[in-house]
Amino acid sequence: MIFLFYFLVACLGVSNMILWGLYGDLVVEKFSLSKVLRSCFFAFVAAVVLYLADPNQSLFLVTLSAIAIERLMTEVYKALVREEDQDKYSIPSDLNFKQNIWFKRFLAIVIYFGFFYVVLFAKLNLNYFLIIFLAGFTTALGGMSKDAPYEGFEPLKFFRSPFLALVAGLVLLFKYSNPDPKFFVLAIFGFERILSEFYKKIYNGKIPGKFAKRNKQNQWWVSNRKRLIIPSYISNIILLTILAIFY
Repeated sequence: MIFLFYFLVACLGVSNMILWGLYGDLVVEKFSLSKVLRSCFFAFVAAVVLYLADPNQSLFLVTLSAIAIERLMTEVYKALVREEDQDKYSIPSDLNFKQNIWFKRFLAIVIYFGFFYVVLFAKLNLNYFLIIFLAGFTTALGGMSKDAPYEGFEPLKFFRSPFLALVAGLVLLFKYSNPDPKFFVLAIFGFERILSEFYKKIYNGKIPGKFAKRNKQNQWWVSNRKRLIIPSYISNIILLTILAIFY
């Protein structure tokens, strides 16, 4: 029963990622059920790993941690596992890492299992504010290394992640006076993603930079996406807020 709760809240968190992905990406891409199912599968994997790491954690921390795990698994999948024509991207999803596909997939397996081992067995004894600092700047440096070679360095964009990580960390410390450092760092990554992608995709309605060279847009989706996605997104945020308050 506890694992079922872990899986349900992991799906709730990952649904937030799916919704903003649909909101932004379908402007220039066709809907792909396989991508949605991939995220759901990664949510299941995240729930398994987090349950094995600690079956008695706050469900809100589990939700945010599942987002962090799903995001990492998705980025590794796109960069190292998937074979896809990169011509449609202004910023290659494979990070322009041109190696033998089987070597890349082996590297993905190593990263996955190394990461899961850390989540399951590592002991963190870091200061909470050091964790916030490291999480924020790790996200910023990762984004910069991916985007800057194609878009140039943008200071405001770079410092947005550390600022949002600080906001996320302070909110979590306000709710949990002494959270498990391992879940705390994962939760910051997940919380930062919710805040950052809301700002970029929902609030600003920005088309992902990876599609910058695509001029043709689905105008029907541009006109109707608020009506089709926003009610579900608001419902998702309400459920996340209830989870944050009570669990």
